Amino acid sequence: MNLSIHIRLYAVMAYTLIFFVNTYFLQAQGNLSFTKKAISDATKSTWGMDVADFTGDGYADIITSHTFQNKVYLYTSNSASSFSRTTISTVQQYPYEVHAADVDKDGNMDIVIPYKGNQTIHWLKNNGSGGFTAITVGTSANGPENVATGDIDGDGNIDVVATSNEGNKVQWFKNNGDDTFATASDIGTGIAGASEVIVKDMNNDNRLDVVVALYDGNKVYWYENGENESFTRYNVGDARWCDSIHVVDIDGDNDMDIFAGSSTDDDFYWFKNTGTASSPSFSRTTIDSGIENPTSIVTADLDKDNDLDIVVTSDGEKVIWFENDGSQNFTKETIDGNLVSAEVVRVFDMDNDGDLDVIAAAIGAYTVWYESNASTLNVEVVYPQTLVLYPNPTARVLQLDYVADTNTEYGLFDITGKRLTTFTKTGKHHTLDVSSLSKGTYLLKATSGLQFAYYRFVKE
Repeated sequence: MNLSIHIRLYAVMAYTLIFFVNTYFLQAQGNLSFTKKAISDATKSTWGMDVADFTGDGYADIITSHTFQNKVYLYTSNSASSFSRTTISTVQQYPYEVHAADVDKDGNMDIVIPYKGNQTIHWLKNNGSGGFTAITVGTSANGPENVATGDIDGDGNIDVVATSNEGNKVQWFKNNGDDTFATASDIGTGIAGASEVIVKDMNNDNRLDVVVALYDGNKVYWYENGENESFTRYNVGDARWCDSIHVVDIDGDNDMDIFAGSSTDDDFYWFKNTGTASSPSFSRTTIDSGIENPTSIVTADLDKDNDLDIVVTSDGEKVIWFENDGSQNFTKETIDGNLVSAEVVRVFDMDNDGDLDVIAAAIGAYTVWYESNASTLNVEVVYPQTLVLYPNPTARVLQLDYVADTNTEYGLFDITGKRLTTFTKTGKHHTLDVSSLSKGTYLLKATSGLQFAYYRFVKE
């Protein structure tokens, strides 16, 4: 069941925008489709790309790395109808990936970049308006390719994890809390062709673990983060020439599953967690055997049916999504069959219309985004309810006024569909504290009995 929100601005009072929100519970009728739109028509050879609101204006911006041109670009927009390009890095050699994260937890999205040519990793500190200062994370990386971020040691600071493709290792760099990082510590060594890396709590012990794809080693490993940041390696399974992985609870059974692509066999795998949340074990299922070199994998609820779908880019010029029927039966659909050497894919609400769009970057083509029509599908009104939601945008709290007493469970999600927290409120007036959130766009799911609704709000 899907829904749509129609917002009418009735008044502006004492610097506070008050929105009256008519919420309709809707059942989608029609096929999801995408309209291709150019972000850049002048810059090819894109190896890395990420999406976030880097300027704090509530609209999506895009960061891209161009390895052989030694450049990193920021594309900013306040409407998604046009983008302005700014060069933010030209000094370091061979920027491979770009990774968006609020490294210093100041509410601004920063950027972490591994430079293969200089054997270094830097983070670009965001001043809040799209200006960046480069700060060194580490200088001893041997062929750094991919990075991930998270609080590895539980001290409240955002650390950096990086794979070393030529050094055959994965390392973590401790954030000292003053914009500097400690010397790298090894998580795993002797892992052939360490490629993509993801940080996730794999065994539900409130410590962030590390999952690594091995391009030359033809495997996927996960490293359990134990006492005092000691790591124990476990084999997830085989995937030949694997350099694309994604970790998510795809089947809603409260344990982490892993998706992986095989560059050699053109296979796309689901490693289903058949163990428990605290003691994972994995069984491999082939979702598709016809994707030429899967290069990037993300998940999101594209069709608004309350389950996670999968989006994959392929070196065979394709951007593909797999529709999940809710029982993990996947139907393959092509978003774009003509994007030469598609390398990276992300999902974000680019035009702030309440549905998730797809963004893809390619080595042999341009960076483009695909506008989703999910918010414009024909709909059937199932049940209406009227409430007041204000202020939006907000810096501290959200206020929700219902027409009658209600017991409501709220789920808070980031724009990619990742659940951040769950809580319950009762009564006619609900106050939600969102002051600790980083700047950006969020989704709030409200469930009362058999009824549910999604609301989008902007955190300033």
